[in-house]
Amino acid sequence: MIDRTDIGSNPPQVTVKLPDGQVLRASVRQRRQEADGSWWFLVMITLIVRFQGANGRLTAEPEPASFWAPAADGVCTPIEGEDYSAVPTYRDPALLRRQVRTRAAGQRRPPPDDWA
Repeated sequence: MIDRTDIGSNPPQVTVKLPDGQVLRASVRQRRQEADGSWWFLVMITLIVRFQGANGRLTAEPEPASFWAPAADGVCTPIEGEDYSAVPTYRDPALLRRQVRTRAAGQRRPPPDDWA
C-alpha cells in the first residue's frame, strides 16, 4: 500500500526492525492505538522498482512502500531528537470509552507514552 498522507515535507523517522533482524529507518506517516491498547505505526520506506518507460527502456526507480508495524517488541523504536507531535494519531473509539469509564470509576490513568 502506498501512502500519500501529508504530514509535511520532513516526516519524523523511526527505526524499524524487520523479521530477519535487519534494522532500517522509516518515515512515520500515521499511528493508531487499537482496542487492545497496542500501538501500530504506518511507516514508509523507499524501495527500488523496475520501471519501463514509454520508449521501452528499463530503469531502476525509487518507489515509496508503506506498511503497518507494531511499536511492541522493539519493532518500531523512536529516534532521539525526532518530533512525533504532528503525526496523525487515531485511537480506537472502544478504547477511548473504556478510558473514560476507568477515569469515572476513580482509577488512575496510565502515564502517557511520549511518542505514541
